[in-house]
Amino acid sequence: MTATIETETFALTVNYSLTLEKMIVAGHYDYVDDNITAKWFVIEGLNTVEFEAAFFHFDRFISSDEAKQLILNAGYEAGKIEQLLSVGAIFGVQGTTHCYDQCEHPIVGLGSSVNIDGRQVVPCLHGSDQHRGLYLARADYEHRSNCRFLGTRKKP
Repeated sequence: MTATIETETFALTVNYSLTLEKMIVAGHYDYVDDNITAKWFVIEGLNTVEFEAAFFHFDRFISSDEAKQLILNAGYEAGKIEQLLSVGAIFGVQGTTHCYDQCEHPIVGLGSSVNIDGRQVVPCLHGSDQHRGLYLARADYEHRSNCRFLGTRKKP
């Protein structure tokens, strides 16, 4: 099976001079999982970096490993937490068209998988029409068919 890119690619800028905490604040989330901290998620990078990004949709239940492989096969890397937070900051701006896209379709960053208390988890933007949140999803479970997966590659 091949990967389906849900939307046209879009430019994504990550400001590595911001701490994880400041990246989270920029997203204006109503809820943030208590374990999404610098203890578990280390941001590595310098300055500001431009990426080409896309949302991948597989329209079926899919494992993290298979989704990640299909994203790689399409020439992208699985999105990391700092890239996911940059998307969240765009969506968090009131009045933007995409403000609540993450509520209809959870957006998963498979590039930042960590083991917390024996559970392999990945960051995920999700919510409802009432709130937006930054959650941790189990990486060892199959993701639902409505999930979108962030894929990125550095701009030349």
